[in-house]
Amino acid sequence: MQRDYLHSKEIKTIYFGGGTPSLLNEKELQKVLGAIQTNFSVSTDAEITMEVNPDDLSAEKLEIIYNNGINRLSIGIQSFNDEFLKFFNRAHNAQMAQDSIIDARSTGFENISVDLIFGIPNQSTSQFENDLKKIIALDTEHISIYGLTIEEKTVFGKWLDTNKIQPISEEFAATQLEMIMNELPKAGFQQYEISNFSKLGFESKHNSNYWTQEHYLGIGPSGHSYNGISRQSNVANNAKYISSVRNGKIPFDLEILDRSQKINEHILTRIRTLDGISLNQLKTQFSFDFVEKFEKEIKTFVGLGLIVAHNNLYLTQKGKLVADSITESFMID
Repeated sequence: MQRDYLHSKEIKTIYFGGGTPSLLNEKELQKVLGAIQTNFSVSTDAEITMEVNPDDLSAEKLEIIYNNGINRLSIGIQSFNDEFLKFFNRAHNAQMAQDSIIDARSTGFENISVDLIFGIPNQSTSQFENDLKKIIALDTEHISIYGLTIEEKTVFGKWLDTNKIQPISEEFAATQLEMIMNELPKAGFQQYEISNFSKLGFESKHNSNYWTQEHYLGIGPSGHSYNGISRQSNVANNAKYISSVRNGKIPFDLEILDRSQKINEHILTRIRTLDGISLNQLKTQFSFDFVEKFEKEIKTFVGLGLIVAHNNLYLTQKGKLVADSITESFMID
């Protein structure tokens, strides 16, 4: 039903994410991959990633995933501290997390990414340092870092309201982020995007496409798609999605992007990356003079040591600590 969305472009990345795709059995996995191969032209060296949890990765499961063409794993480690894993209601423990990486390597995976959460309530500096040391020692190709955010009407939100956990100060989170940005480069990682570090040549091709406005198709409930002209987001409700597809219709909301939205998206995504905002591309593609529009803001942020601006505008390490507020200053109406 969506085979024409990408206008016959060759598929260079496939990403099984959201929910727990590692629950797919071999027959189901083959069915999905077969449908992609049938309906699209897939590059022979496509990056094919699956998000997995340590507790899902038995030796048998790893063999199935590997033998069916998945060549990159994104393992949801989060922490190597059993106390915090219980806090997050994770099914795995620290030993299982470590074993999952070792077992994946033994199976043959040569491109492994792991997730690490920082800014956890009640976490000491030494506990966080221990997590960082362990994740470096396991020598994966890619590390994604996420600051814990606590939303209202969630378990964590209720715990915050009842003082079961204490609020996380910006200084506390910033100190840990600085530690990450200092230590991972020493171990051979480059911060090619604010939340992502990789060994040379192991940047996530799939996620990089999002940040450079490449076109993509999202399939399934909550799937998001982008073709340069519009965005569409599938309904999040599983039952409604299935019912609609059975009736021959993809249930999505469509948003046609105007010039201002496209400019904002370029700024919003590119400022997070190593290369930063392309001032020349904004001029040639949108006839938008970023320097002229934000002359005052640029001067202020350069003076504070938060950004560097030449042909591209990018964040300094200090600027990455306040990336959201800087980005907000560069949004146009």
